[in-house]
Amino acid sequence: MATAEMPSEILFDNEVVKVTLYADEGGCVYFHDILPADASPRAQGTPHFESSATPLSEVRLSGEGNSQSKTSKALVGSYVGTRLKYRSHEIKTDEAQGRKTLDVALHDEQTGITVTSHMTLFDGLPVLRSSTTIRNDGTKDVVVTQISSLVIGGLTRSKEWWADFNVSYATNTWFREAQWRGMSLPDVGLDDFGLYQLDQGHLAPMSIFNVSNRGTFSTQGHLPIGILKHRNNAETWLWQVENNGSWKWELGDWKDDLYLAATGPNSNDHDWRQRLAPGDSFTSATAAVCHIFGDVDAAFGAFTQYRRRIRRDHPDHKHLPIIFNDYMNCLMGDPTDEKILALIEPVAKSGAEYFVIDAGWYADDNDWWDDVGAWEPSKKRFPMGFKNLLDKIRAAGLKPGLWVEAEVIGVRSAVADALPPAAYFQRDGERILEKNRYQLDFRHPAVIERMDGVIDRLVTSYGVAYFKFDYNIEVTQGTDVASSSPGAGQLAHNRAYLRWVSGLLDRYPGLVIENCSSGAQRMDDAMNAVHTLQSTSDQQDPYGTPPSRPRSILPWCRSRRRPGRTRSPGGMMRRTR
Repeated sequence: MATAEMPSEILFDNEVVKVTLYADEGGCVYFHDILPADASPRAQGTPHFESSATPLSEVRLSGEGNSQSKTSKALVGSYVGTRLKYRSHEIKTDEAQGRKTLDVALHDEQTGITVTSHMTLFDGLPVLRSSTTIRNDGTKDVVVTQISSLVIGGLTRSKEWWADFNVSYATNTWFREAQWRGMSLPDVGLDDFGLYQLDQGHLAPMSIFNVSNRGTFSTQGHLPIGILKHRNNAETWLWQVENNGSWKWELGDWKDDLYLAATGPNSNDHDWRQRLAPGDSFTSATAAVCHIFGDVDAAFGAFTQYRRRIRRDHPDHKHLPIIFNDYMNCLMGDPTDEKILALIEPVAKSGAEYFVIDAGWYADDNDWWDDVGAWEPSKKRFPMGFKNLLDKIRAAGLKPGLWVEAEVIGVRSAVADALPPAAYFQRDGERILEKNRYQLDFRHPAVIERMDGVIDRLVTSYGVAYFKFDYNIEVTQGTDVASSSPGAGQLAHNRAYLRWVSGLLDRYPGLVIENCSSGAQRMDDAMNAVHTLQSTSDQQDPYGTPPSRPRSILPWCRSRRRPGRTRSPGGMMRRTR
């Protein structure tokens, strides 16, 4: 269904959720609600609810800050957002894929840009997926400094939302991932009580609460996910940003209620700017949101089903084999013929189906950190021949796997200067150095050609059936090579890397590729929608690895090992659905 007439309301729904949008008299489009399909429309709660709605898309162009009283650090209140007017909308149903999409096109007459919000619903799931495309339909270049993935105002319909709702977010460190912290809204600086006492025409105070990340470690510090829940656990909002790089989400108060905004990189936080010549377009990162009248567990149940729906299909997801990795509590990056041979029989008897040789297989000694990049097996470590060793793993009924850091080359590597300068991340003409390693730029065809050759050789010549793709440096600078800005170069690399991994799985459909990054420092759903499984932690104490529940803060003790309990040899990964 397509229309050129401006509707007063747009309904977009499936069996379990209904999404409504409306356009005001001036043509600005807003989210009205995201509700369970069987729910009655929510009461407005405050006498001026409509004023707390936010424009469907918030876009900033170079030189423009905020048009209204919110701080320019916020993701809302842009000049363009208020200028964007309804142009058309279209709903498409894809029965084969079990989903439908809504595209709402908006236009800014002043600059000539057209912004299209893309929304997707999947059959049977109460989760809305959202992204935004901006196209320059004007006559001169524009420089985009922010483009929202999702903006929803009027979240709570509560007159005292600061007392009725709490926010939760998850910290994520190298040895302690997915640790949820719950706080009251006043504790994070969101308390509108004083504003109502002023009554001086203020739209909102300047305070915002945001969680963000900058750099190639997409989940270092925090996961790109948040929760807003009612104190009686009867209502929950859950959202995430799906980007394997920089991102930001924020909560803030706007007039009479809370808003949620999410985005990939932007200028203020991530040195991102995208120049668009006439006819050029750019699409934002993706975000997803769920709103249910239920508790956090119910919301995560829906999100789990959503994540399974968006991931790339793979036979591994149905079989769920057990994987043995020789790193933690075992060889710790020092494999040899003798050590691997001693492990094969007990690993086979354990019921594992994959035997993964982790770091060190490519180096003659343990001083290999800044020497990686050639990805040739060490003859010193494996005098019997690496292929012969992998053949013995196969003979025991196990599939061999290898650890590889595909995106880096060490400064001492024999291939450190084998690629052209533009194949590496750079700033101001200098190759970026991080922990004695260089960052490869997967936009460059020489990088793709080289890494395709490496993986093809290991698969076809050695019979490798599993790769643990690790990544252990963090580049926050981005790259200014062939890009509008360092942040734009980094984002383009991120997307090119995912295309490369997808290409490997297209060529080798049975190949298993694990997503690892110093444990789980890239545990985002852009990566996990493509990779086969996720590495969870470099924490070697099993009592330190479980994530905390969203409802509470679990105490963290330095040692929880029970008396008499010993560590198991090697890292055994048991799969769960």
